[in-house]
Amino acid sequence: MESLERTFDEAEEAVRRRKASSTSPVADQTSVFARFVRGKVLYRDMVLQEDDHIHVTKFVVPPATSSATEQQQPNEAPVVEYNAIVCDLTSAEIFVLKENGKYTRLLVQDLRNGSVVIDPADGDENE
Repeated sequence: MESLERTFDEAEEAVRRRKASSTSPVADQTSVFARFVRGKVLYRDMVLQEDDHIHVTKFVVPPATSSATEQQQPNEAPVVEYNAIVCDLTSAEIFVLKENGKYTRLLVQDLRNGSVVIDPADGDENE
């Protein structure tokens, strides 16, 4: 009986992994791999650590408090982009120094749900 349950659980896990690793845009937007391990954040195919130069893209969702607000702004969310340097990492937050000299924090949960995207900064740009 236990081996049957274990086989069933393994099959369910394989299906979950297959769905999570699919390349469909819906899967990419709903959940992105981001994990804090030993002072580093594993994010997509990168390892973020202190002193890394990154390019941050934030998709700002306007608050939907009334229907008038939704009518004023079409289906386009404002996007904020900037270059930054990683200053500190925790399991819940990434503290960065933006190019304008201000410190800000990025939530790991926002990385996971796709509202914040981090890419390596281009070496050609002034950082």
